[in-house]
Amino acid sequence: MILLTGAQRDRLLVNGRQRDQDHIPVVKFFNPLGEGA
Repeated sequence: MILLTGAQRDRLLVNGRQRDQDHIPVVKFFNPLGEGA
């Protein structure tokens, strides 16, 4: 199962390198069977 596109993965890696900034979310994962649902 592929959850991320190549562009999303690249954006997450760039965000991870720039830890001093507050970034706009790139993706949101949702588990309908999880405790928060």
